Amino acid sequence: MRNCIDCRSAKAGGHADVEIIKTEGLSIKIDEVRELMQRISWAPSVGGWRVVVMEDADRLTESAANALLKAIEEPGARTVWLLCAPTLSDVLPTIRSRTRHLQLRTPSNEEVAQVLIDRDDIPRGWLNLLRELVKVILVALANWLKMRQFVHDETQL
Repeated sequence: MRNCIDCRSAKAGGHADVEIIKTEGLSIKIDEVRELMQRISWAPSVGGWRVVVMEDADRLTESAANALLKAIEEPGARTVWLLCAPTLSDVLPTIRSRTRHLQLRTPSNEEVAQVLIDRDDIPRGWLNLLRELVKVILVALANWLKMRQFVHDETQL
């Protein structure tokens, strides 16, 4: 399934019926939501459904969430919304009360490793090496941050 042309084009952001909303900023603003509403108002053109994935629904400003409410309450024909957030409580109550909730489980390290081995043919030994390298990098980063804080504290005296 992951190798079909529609899956690949959706993942790459080029599928006509799949809209993936990401934000690089701190919040999703009302202007972005209004622009989105114009883009998704049409019926699906390639497949049978239009899918809107909002990766950072927890970053909606209150005014943007209110603008989004009508689309969620009365979605266009054959339109599905997927609003993603770290936790349910991160989403504004007005949105939470009008949506169905689905909690996804985070895979274990072993499950992720097995996918990398099976799908990407990465040798298990490399994964072990990468795990150790990440540990070393994290320790070095923590030490660097401590030293930086120490230097900052010393200059404040």
